[in-house]
Amino acid sequence: MSTRTDVVIRTYGPGQVPPLLDLIADIWADAHPELVDTPGATTAGLSVPALHRQINGHLIHPGFTLVTAYAGGTAVGFGYAFLCSATYWFGPDLLDQVPEGARTERLMGLCELKPVPQLGRGLALPPLSWFGAVER
Repeated sequence: MSTRTDVVIRTYGPGQVPPLLDLIADIWADAHPELVDTPGATTAGLSVPALHRQINGHLIHPGFTLVTAYAGGTAVGFGYAFLCSATYWFGPDLLDQVPEGARTERLMGLCELKPVPQLGRGLALPPLSWFGAVER
């Protein structure tokens, strides 16, 4: 008898994300118990409110895609990505250290790939396959 739970990956565009922010913030908080209620985490950008601001800021980027994994109808992981330039992703201070091909090609910024810790291994194997729907 198998104890494996089938995982369903759902893809969301920018307009569908705001109602999911609290859900994915809960997953983020479960994945980072060391940061929840830690003094200074908010000012360091490592908090649930900071995650809300980060995601809302990234929603404007072309190709923004959120994926959420569900097992047994419960959200168990998420990740999001968007198209970006090397200048955006690496910043001007590191740009000259990035290989030329990566500086001139379109990049995908992969952010916050978080499975819930209780699942252990398996959900994040192969994480980039979650983003099969991202336009290229």
